[in-house]
Amino acid sequence: MRDDSTAWRQLRRRLFLIEKLRDARTVGIVVGTTGVKGHREAVTRLRQLCRQQGKTPYVISVGKGHF
Repeated sequence: MRDDSTAWRQLRRRLFLIEKLRDARTVGIVVGTTGVKGHREAVTRLRQLCRQQGKTPYVISVGKGHF
């Protein structure tokens, strides 16, 4: 029974966060790694989707920089 209540709680939280994203005017896109093939295309696509919905996207890169 405990697993069911945990799953329901997680599902409710997920739906709540989706609604918050729908209402938001600003969206942060956090990029954790840049070594994955196709990451730039994925970020570009996410930015396009945000702009299509009238949202302002900000891309935040987390991790080591390549100097």
